[in-house]
Order: sequence, then structure tokens, then C-alpha cells
Amino acid sequence: MLRTFTRVNLRCLIDDCSAPDIIAVSRERRRDGFSHRAGGGAHAPESVNHLQGKAVLALWLRSQLPDWKVQVEGATDTQRSRVADVLATLPDGKRVAFEIQYAPLTVAEWRERHASYVSQGITDVWLWGHTRLHRSRSSHDPPVRLSDVQDEVRRAGLTVHWLNPDTAEVATAVTRLRSDHLVSIEDRFGEVVVQKLDELGLAPDGFTSGELSSIAALTGRWDAEKELGRVERERRQAEMAAQRQRRAAEQEAQRAMAIAPKPDRTVPTSRAPDGTRPCRVCGKPVAAFLASGMHIGCEPGFWTGPRPRR
Repeated sequence: MLRTFTRVNLRCLIDDCSAPDIIAVSRERRRDGFSHRAGGGAHAPESVNHLQGKAVLALWLRSQLPDWKVQVEGATDTQRSRVADVLATLPDGKRVAFEIQYAPLTVAEWRERHASYVSQGITDVWLWGHTRLHRSRSSHDPPVRLSDVQDEVRRAGLTVHWLNPDTAEVATAVTRLRSDHLVSIEDRFGEVVVQKLDELGLAPDGFTSGELSSIAALTGRWDAEKELGRVERERRQAEMAAQRQRRAAEQEAQRAMAIAPKPDRTVPTSRAPDGTRPCRVCGKPVAAFLASGMHIGCEPGFWTGPRPRR
């Protein structure tokens, strides 16, 4: 039904496409769609969402910040070693690169691109395509789960954003704390705060808004609380380690006492010439028939004074 309409009205979205004619395609195992004619579409593949995302973001930047220089596919140097999807240059020369990522990206590739921007003194802001927002599979976890590369972005201290070019909205990954939100998502699971592009402003380090500013304040408070908690944990760990060391020292002392040689408590067998032997307490001669080897008065517990009344 749409073949005639397609041939007459539809064209490829790529400006430099050498064969922009589009035809309708009927497929058996996939839904029907559109395609270039045979031999057409030799340009670099780029999704419609990516193209629209760059256009929406550039339009928003130009409307919000007319003093900024905004370039789509802006090269960061004359050698074009790095080309940002949208490159914004402030009046003072500071640059902010916006990357809209729909295609798969590995952690190693992101690290290389991020390091390249950092080495050039460029702030990089990453916006993942709205099709790259993954829901958590478990009902016990928060609704959003970061991918490996998005989690790497979080670990690097950057904010994780998603862009929906159809609705001109930006979603920001957050962690819920009590009834508030925090921008610095603490792990791979979190929630998102969705805002219209028109509700956002732009700072040298990325997006800003009243809500995001309050979130950042909460983030600072949460970081301070975490630092206090870390110090308290370290103090407790040090106390526990000292207790373990004391217990180990006591156990070692007990083991040393157990294996130490016991004093000789045998009755001395040496005899004086008259057949007596010295008392074990006072050293005076003791009668030979006293097997204890002590005078009766020298025996421990022997009472020498008057007996107490009953």
C-alpha cells in the first residue's frame, strides 16, 4: 500500500547520500520497512536516532547559549584525531564535547576516547541513546541497571545520561536515598530523573538545573556522611585488631607457661651426719620421721596462736 507513496515522497536522511531513493520492503521474519534501492546507501551507516539526537542537541544548545559556538561533527584538532558528535566552545575558549551513543561501545573503547578528551582539556558529556536504557530483571533491585560501559562512566566520576530525541528529554541516573535523589549513583542499579531539554541549562561540566543542583547538594552531604562512616569503620577495625593482638599475646603467654619446667617439689633426700635433714621452710634440722620435710609450725596453714572461740 505504501510503495507508490514511498517512491514519490521518501528520501534518505543522509545529506551526502549518492542514491537517496527509498523503497518499501516486505519481510517475512522481520517487520516491514524501508530500504535503499539495490546499490544505493553506500554512505557511512548511521541510525536515524543518532542523526536526530545530534540535531536536537545542537538546536537546543544554539537556542539556550547563543554566545557559544556549536558544531555538529566538530573536530577537536586540525588532524581530526577526535570528532565529537556535538562540540560546543565557550567564549573563553573552553570546550565541551557531547557524545550521543547508540552503537555498542566497549569499556576499553570508552576509556580511550575519554582519555583523548581529557588530554586535550575538553570536558566530555556522554548521552546514551534511549534504546540503551536497560531495566532491571529482578523486582528486588531498582528499576534501572547500568551496562558495563555505563558503569565504567560512573566509576570515572561522570554522570550517566540518556537522550530521547523524539521527546527531547534527558534522563539522569540517580540513587534513591530516603525520599531524596542523588546524582552519584552508588552501584549498577538505580533510578532515573527525566527532564525536558528546555528545563536544563548548561554548565562547563555538563547539564544543570534547579533539581540537579539540589541533587548535587544532597550528593555532597551524602559524601560527607560516607566519609564519616568510613572513618568510624576504620576506627572500629583498628580496635578489633588491637583486641586480637592482645588475645594472641595472652594465649602465647599461657602456652609458654604450660611448657615451662615445673619447680622441683620432691622432698630433699640429703641427710645431716646425725640423720636429720633441713626443713624446707626454715632450713633447721628436721626429724627423719617427718615425711613432709617441714617442722609442724612451718607447715602452710598451721595455726600457732590461740584458737578462736566458737
